[in-house]
Amino acid sequence: MRLREALELFTEIPIHSLTQEKQQSICHIFSEFFIPLHLELLKEELQTATSARIVATIISLIQKDPIDEYLFAQQFLKLLKSLQTEKNDDAGLRILQGNLSTILTRSEEFAMAEQRAREMRQTMTRDQIRKYDRDHLAKTMQLYALDYFLCMDQVLNATDDREEKERFLREGTRNLPILREDALTNDMLTKVVYAILQPNLRNQLIKDFLNYKTVFSEEKSVEEIILALRQYCRTLLKISLSQGIHKIEFGILYPYPKGTSLNEILTKLN
Repeated sequence: MRLREALELFTEIPIHSLTQEKQQSICHIFSEFFIPLHLELLKEELQTATSARIVATIISLIQKDPIDEYLFAQQFLKLLKSLQTEKNDDAGLRILQGNLSTILTRSEEFAMAEQRAREMRQTMTRDQIRKYDRDHLAKTMQLYALDYFLCMDQVLNATDDREEKERFLREGTRNLPILREDALTNDMLTKVVYAILQPNLRNQLIKDFLNYKTVFSEEKSVEEIILALRQYCRTLLKISLSQGIHKIEFGILYPYPKGTSLNEILTKLN
């Protein structure tokens, strides 16, 4: 695994969501790249002193567990800018910069949400926090996520025609966004999950979404996508039930009528 391949592993998903083995492998690759680079820069002329200091900062970041993704991407981009010349301004470098920019944006969104959640928790009791999350899942998640996912599940399982399923996944409809595009934009995270106040619940929702999203980033088959969507619907229903939500309360498309028992839907999906 090379440097760019290691970076691509957590471009779209937080590094802490990867297996411990993959995290260790990524850090090992980074160390193999940055430590010799630091030594080489220290031998060079004065104009590389700034780059050497940046690399030293990066080395200190990758030696911490977990890696601060935001600072890592920020410093790596800074390093590329300091070393960039007309000679090394190639496509590979631009891809690397694109990956780092994505990590920067993604990690910043999470950090801002975490800060907001932390500030809110300090002014609330445990019961108030649980009620806030319960109400958020019952309204916002049902309205903008569960309603959509259950509708997509119904449509995709309403026909046995594989070509029709492929067309629907590829084009969507006027009322339903394309499933793959919806997953890759991370709307579920930014509009629903990051607003959760309970850290354990939020982290579980992040991992569940990233597991679901994998089927799109890895270009799986139609059958695997439909199965992943069904599993994700079941997961969201179980989480809702665990938070004291027992029926459909909000929706736009209403694939299941308002008031339908979540246990009833879960049984049907099983």
